[in-house]
Amino acid sequence: MRDLRLIIRGILNEVVVKSDAKEKFNKHFRGIKIKDFKDLKYPKDDSDEAKREILKIRAIELDRAFVEKCDDIKKVFKDYFKEQGLDFPEMLVADSINGTTYFIMELKDYYDRPRPYKLAKEFGIDLNFVDLSSARTLSFPSGHAVQSHVLAYILSDMFPKHKKSFEKMAGDISMSRMMAKVHYPSDIEMGKKIAGDLYKQYKENNK
Repeated sequence: MRDLRLIIRGILNEVVVKSDAKEKFNKHFRGIKIKDFKDLKYPKDDSDEAKREILKIRAIELDRAFVEKCDDIKKVFKDYFKEQGLDFPEMLVADSINGTTYFIMELKDYYDRPRPYKLAKEFGIDLNFVDLSSARTLSFPSGHAVQSHVLAYILSDMFPKHKKSFEKMAGDISMSRMMAKVHYPSDIEMGKKIAGDLYKQYKENNK
């Protein structure tokens, strides 16, 4: 009976979290329709291009400290604000991350692309990946690329003098996902494109 209660509680918590994320998405990015993002292209799992992507990320030298530092998107930006003596827009950043999570997970579930370390086995490639708790979902598109670039765009409008630094942080976060071997280059590229679309809608909603 206790196990059943725990399962039910977990399901209810997941529903609440997803509902909150959807609310945050509608608050900041209303107008973006998931159905408009259901024809995105990436290499097929059994293609030579997918194999080349795996070999490309395998060749990236691992810096575990860099990967672990970049794993927490909010902390990366928050630490920078602290270093610069700037007031960190906590609520805006949290809302952006939570809201885009809803959108990203819908796309991941739709495209159902396996992580590189799973597909690598099919090609007989040994891929020494970093086992990150943030990489237990599906692969396409890269949530870290989407979220870090959306934040970089929004925060650059608020703090234009720091635009290059924000862009570098987003780039580092994206690179760290390939370095960890948990994302293909095409996941990252599409993540950046989606971030641009989300940002345009955010701007439209906040004129």
